Amino acid sequence: MKPEVVDLERADAAAPAAASALPRLRSNISIGITAEDGPDAPCKEPAIPVSKSAYKTEHCVKENIRIAAETYGLETLAFFTLTFAKPTFSAKCAQQRMNSLLTNIIRKRYGNRYLGVLERHESGAIHFHFVIHVGRDIRSGFNWTLAQLACDAAKRREFHKARQLWRAAAGDSESGEFLRKEWSFWREARNRYRWLGRCQLVPIRSTAEAVARYTGGYIAKHMQHRRKEDKGVRLVRTGKGMRWVNSHIAFVSPKARLFRRKLAAFAAQPHIQASGVREYADMKRVFGQKWGYHLLIPILSMPLDYYATSEEARADGVDVPAGSVDIRIERNYDNEESRRFDATERRMRVARSLFVPRKEQEPDIPWGAHYVGEREAEAAL
Repeated sequence: MKPEVVDLERADAAAPAAASALPRLRSNISIGITAEDGPDAPCKEPAIPVSKSAYKTEHCVKENIRIAAETYGLETLAFFTLTFAKPTFSAKCAQQRMNSLLTNIIRKRYGNRYLGVLERHESGAIHFHFVIHVGRDIRSGFNWTLAQLACDAAKRREFHKARQLWRAAAGDSESGEFLRKEWSFWREARNRYRWLGRCQLVPIRSTAEAVARYTGGYIAKHMQHRRKEDKGVRLVRTGKGMRWVNSHIAFVSPKARLFRRKLAAFAAQPHIQASGVREYADMKRVFGQKWGYHLLIPILSMPLDYYATSEEARADGVDVPAGSVDIRIERNYDNEESRRFDATERRMRVARSLFVPRKEQEPDIPWGAHYVGEREAEAAL
């Protein structure tokens, strides 16, 4: 039987920038720095502000892939890259086409054991990366050296040589025969879906942590090139068979603990209690769906008289020695006017640190440490 390999010529002609190397642990794909930029070049700022939920989504992608590798076995997972025959810049159009592909092909062929991430290139073109459970071992007998040489040949547009190298990389074992059948299937699928470009399905070369970091990093990379119309676009598609962790989480950190304590102090105020707030779910019922946005400054400006660690105290603008624990603060006001003045100053400090650009922030605004690095935070304090 004549072996079948991936047809790289058509895909690379449509999306030459998508011909990337195999997943590796040390691949740097999130900061957008090229060799010409140099190591000291600044990162590109997102076109629109990045929400905290994006970082939670990235964490969930990494955790779901890690658990999938432990549950199904890393040798049964494949890294699948899908591009469009013609560059697609509309996120809505890309999602419609991907939903059609998921419904009619991917779910029917691989079940619900998949996880896909949308990525927008620097040029603005959209493509997708998937981690799919194929149900059998596809790593055994696969020649990684020849596969890397095939990728290099495709970048040089030596397509005939690349096809020969892919054919040799798959090997003559059962896993190699399975891969060749999959490649043949996706070549035929491109005849049905004319908008499909490169369809590259390969085994995972390194560890579960490596592919988790590699795939999750595409979310950070997408944020560097996202557009205003990308707001609300679904970045991740997860089948039920690879969904263990969702984004309904809260990070465990000194600043997160500080916010939760301030939220509790805010909700404990008599006039807030009188409005009917008794638990966390009541905040949405009383103040609306976007209560976290509209009440952010009043919550962060709540005074606290106790901090468990120096990190919490410094994040709240209290200058204490590093490493201090069980910190208690006494606030004595001569009159009601001084108390109101202190509360107003606290709110203004929080407002400036939240909405003033980082370069224009005053160095004596401690809450700005929440949005800069640790070294800058220590310098500000």
